[in-house]
Amino acid sequence: MIAFIIRTCMSVAIIAMTDTKSSDSVTFDWNSNQTSLILSSLLWGCVISQIPMGYLVRKGGSHKLFFYGMFTCSVLSMLTPLLAEQLGWIAVLCCRIVMGLCQGCLTPCLKGLLSNWIPLSERAQLGSFVLNGPQMGNVLSMSLSGLLAAHLGWQSIFYTFGVIGVIWSLLFYFYGAESPSKHPSICAIEKTYIMSSMDRLDDDEAEKKDYKFPWKAVLTSLPVWSLVLVNVTHIWSYYMLLTEMPTYMKKILHFDIEQSGVIASLPYLAKWLFAFPISWLSDFSLRKGARVTEVRKICNTIGMWGPSFMLLILCLLKTKDQVIAVVILVLAVGSNSALMCGSEINEMDICPNHAAMLASILNTCGKIFGLLAPIACGFIVPDQNNADQWYTVFYISVAMYFFGNLAFIIFGTAELQSWNEQSSSKLSYKERMARISIVSKISNIHEKKFGTRHGQILLMFFGETIAYAMRSIMSVAVVAMTDTDSSNTEIPTFDWDTKKTSLILSSILWGSVVAQVPFGFLIMRYNTQKIVCSCLFFCSLTYLITPILALNLGYDAVLCCTIATGLGLACIDPGTQTLLSNWTPASEKAALSSFVLSGVVSGTVMSMLLGGLLASSKFGWPSIFYVFGMIGFAWSVLFYFFGANSPSEHPRISLEEAQYIENSLLALEKPAGVREQLRFPWRDILKSMPVWSLLVCLCGHLWSYYVITTQLPTFMKNVLNFDIQKSGGISALPYLGKWIMGFPIGWLSDLAMRRYGARVEVVRKVANTIGMWGPGAVLLCLCFVDVRNEVAVISCLVVAVSLNAGVLSGCLITLLDLCPNYCGTLYSILNTIAKGFGLLAPIVCGAIVTDQKNVQQWNIVFYISVGAYFFTNLLFIIFAKAEKQPWNEPNHQTNQSCRISTISGPCDKPVNL
Repeated sequence: MIAFIIRTCMSVAIIAMTDTKSSDSVTFDWNSNQTSLILSSLLWGCVISQIPMGYLVRKGGSHKLFFYGMFTCSVLSMLTPLLAEQLGWIAVLCCRIVMGLCQGCLTPCLKGLLSNWIPLSERAQLGSFVLNGPQMGNVLSMSLSGLLAAHLGWQSIFYTFGVIGVIWSLLFYFYGAESPSKHPSICAIEKTYIMSSMDRLDDDEAEKKDYKFPWKAVLTSLPVWSLVLVNVTHIWSYYMLLTEMPTYMKKILHFDIEQSGVIASLPYLAKWLFAFPISWLSDFSLRKGARVTEVRKICNTIGMWGPSFMLLILCLLKTKDQVIAVVILVLAVGSNSALMCGSEINEMDICPNHAAMLASILNTCGKIFGLLAPIACGFIVPDQNNADQWYTVFYISVAMYFFGNLAFIIFGTAELQSWNEQSSSKLSYKERMARISIVSKISNIHEKKFGTRHGQILLMFFGETIAYAMRSIMSVAVVAMTDTDSSNTEIPTFDWDTKKTSLILSSILWGSVVAQVPFGFLIMRYNTQKIVCSCLFFCSLTYLITPILALNLGYDAVLCCTIATGLGLACIDPGTQTLLSNWTPASEKAALSSFVLSGVVSGTVMSMLLGGLLASSKFGWPSIFYVFGMIGFAWSVLFYFFGANSPSEHPRISLEEAQYIENSLLALEKPAGVREQLRFPWRDILKSMPVWSLLVCLCGHLWSYYVITTQLPTFMKNVLNFDIQKSGGISALPYLGKWIMGFPIGWLSDLAMRRYGARVEVVRKVANTIGMWGPGAVLLCLCFVDVRNEVAVISCLVVAVSLNAGVLSGCLITLLDLCPNYCGTLYSILNTIAKGFGLLAPIVCGAIVTDQKNVQQWNIVFYISVGAYFFTNLLFIIFAKAEKQPWNEPNHQTNQSCRISTISGPCDKPVNL
């Protein structure tokens, strides 16, 4: 959550930074191309560092890497105003790039941590909760950024969030842990429960580091390729919305900087809210006997076709009614939350031993396209007041969502891939039954008991939130940075055209695309926690220097800094996957993973809520970077001292809890500390249809999601005619809705599997369908809503984004089901590809919406997102699986007699894999 606050606050901050009419703070005369570069520059760093971060997580773990990344991002965020004022936009660009490099650890670290901490039966609920953090981060960043900018100046945005990030980093460092086995205070029973559910008992670090990434098996796995496509399309659309939404709200919906920041956060708030019920339903279905593959595909379909449908509605309605447009965008982004229970956790299903590395690769591929989104938006939307050009961007997002999810439905799976394991050793049937018995007896004791793993989940959630807030705030900040009509004349603004602003908005994805896969390998080899901490720390520093670079060096410096920030953020997704795989017991995996992944939504909410406030304050848009930079810095320090790579590395976890987690992991044939010993099964992954379907689903989800997150503030300001102060808070509502929805969805997912015996695949597919087809349907309705009806528009946006929370219990945690041994690494790969499409979202949006006040152009953008949601989720429904793939095992073979068909939940109900 904190990571995404720092990441996305620039979306609001840049509006205030470029609001030349403002008299309260220093502003800059940056054109749209410069602001677009700044907004996208953080993603550049994420793209570049994603794979290296995944490698570091695989080798060194997720806990400390997460701390370093967040701490650095937070510090850089605090330095951003100074850089903008003293060095100009080029310095800000460079700072953002560095921050992106630091945040490159988010995905591999989170995936690694989730794979370590979340049991199978809780994967959707917990995983979506964690992955939903970015949504709350978007809500807070967009809503608070507008308030901070309006009352304290844009500088306060970066200072505030930077301090928060530093605090979180310190807390996570001291109280977080890599896995239950490394947590110092976890009780032995809980540790046994978690570790047994993941088939983990041994913690041989020496052997762990001997694991080699199975490149050939992964590259030949169709399930992996489906994840790549899903990541590409989802990230494209997600970044398109993330970076361009504040501009869309200002230019088309006519919100002011405070309004556009708040209103632009609404879709992410909705996504955060929707993630909870979606994740709960996902795990609930698994406990009731649903196949993991089906659950992942359904969740992914909800998370991609839902937003696609809603964006299509928005394009068809061509409404300028602020309420209707906002409602449709909220529904589009909110329904996208189902993705967190679909493709976004799918690598933890198919290859948990390589989850961090694969997550880095996926994230890199996705962000390659995602960083192009704001750039394409700048070309498509040369006239930001032309609604028709904005609709073109939305149409592209619709198509991305649809086809990406369609590929995931067709080729995705949640079965553990054979290349996940490399050791020929297999548990005997008697040993396996004994472990299952352990899980059955202790699950009732520890599943409802708050333990050290929950503290780690909270730290991961805040880290995810901060990272994604940093990633999405630029969409609000760039509006303020280029607002020549700002009343705060003391803060300089910049005369950047839409192409320049689109480049900035997409540049943060460039680093993520480049670094996603490298971070995946790094996470496989090194401590994930330290990698994530370092990257976020770096990103915080880039954020802090962004304003200085903008004010002194201009557009080019901001673009470079944003790229650097993206490089740092590249480690977040694979790192999260790895940490989740180390810390989540099987019966809690959905709930805990979805909670962590909901940080993406909460980060967006935070960036939009705070972005507008900060940009419209007397300190202007620089405060956005200072606040979020400080927040990221604080979190990096906290996570470094209180976080841990796994339970076995946590100094304060109780023996009972550590054994509970380890035994829970063992029940899934995932011994603790084994991931890094494995060779990544490239060939099997490239031939895996479940992986391919997951990739496509992620691509469609991220495409549409980025379209909403980047364009919502702009849409609200230019179409709904909200001012930046009002739009900041309203923009956060959809993401707040998604963040809230993530909790019930995740809980229902785990309940469905635990109490009613639902198959994991069914739960994942249902949740994902809610998270994609739900938003897609709402966005489609939005296209037919009159934009003059502000209530209807905002309601549609809130509902759309809120429904997207289903992805937190769908495709976003499917890798935890398919390959827990490779989930972090595979997620890096898929996320890289998906974000490659996602970063194209704002670019295409800029090309489509040449007139930001043209409702028809905005409807085109929504139509594209609707299509992306629909088709990508369709593929997820058809091809995705939630069964552990045979290539997840070290010996690349599936021993059916030794496979587990059920994992007992707290009510002794079976969970079919």
